[in-house]
Amino acid sequence: MIRILIVDDQKFSRETVRNILDAESDFEVIGEADNGFKGIESVEMLKPDLALVDLEMPEMDGFTLTRLIRQRFPATKVLILSSKDDENSINRAVQTGASGYLLKSNSWEEIVEAVRYVQRGYFQLSPGLFEKLIFYLINNKESTSNQLIDLEEKFNSHFNSLEQEIICKNELNRNQLLEEIEVQINQIKTEFEVGLKTFQRKVTQQVQMGLDVFIQQYQPSQSDRKIFENEIQQYSKQQVLINHQLLSTKQSVTKIEQQIKLIIYGLIFLFINFITLAIFSNLNN
Repeated sequence: MIRILIVDDQKFSRETVRNILDAESDFEVIGEADNGFKGIESVEMLKPDLALVDLEMPEMDGFTLTRLIRQRFPATKVLILSSKDDENSINRAVQTGASGYLLKSNSWEEIVEAVRYVQRGYFQLSPGLFEKLIFYLINNKESTSNQLIDLEEKFNSHFNSLEQEIICKNELNRNQLLEEIEVQINQIKTEFEVGLKTFQRKVTQQVQMGLDVFIQQYQPSQSDRKIFENEIQQYSKQQVLINHQLLSTKQSVTKIEQQIKLIIYGLIFLFINFITLAIFSNLNN
């Protein structure tokens, strides 16, 4: 649904245009205004997708209104609907940011089609006006050249500003991401170390409890003393083996942590490259 605001000081013109637009199922006329001041207030309040603007209005003309709308509400497109077909008016409307220029003498089909095309992002001119605009530009080469130079400077300034903003945001996001990953890795290491120490302590306690129970329940004779000593040595060997296994496990986990870090850094690098390519692709488009 395309939400449309009509700005024209002539009531008959507003009603005629409204009747044309209301007949389309994908159009919704959300408001009307009879001068530029009311027009800018309506745009601020209603947030239309497109404003149909007349040029000759009291208090604030359509050129000023178009410029204010494009400066303050860039999401709202402006389509001029005027009876003026001179080259100067067309050129001035384009300079103020209008996305199209129609004559009130156009058919309702041409008006409807132009609204749809402008909403999609295309620039629209009434039949015959394009030739007038080209003729005007050819006969005003110096003015046209200055306008193109000014446009190029504005574009370069905007592009450089946007580029710096993107670089700053990427650097900030990258640092934040690395800090968050480092915190998570340190947390995992801490939890693992605590768990490893707890496990080692419990194993040692179980072995000691087993020895205590064995000593209490079994009083070795002289002949069994060697057997008892051998069993103690066996328990000691088991303890050494367990400690060795725990050490190996800890070393393996350290290697896994290092591999995880490498994978994470690789993913971050790919993610940043993907975002950068997407941004420059959008800029080129």
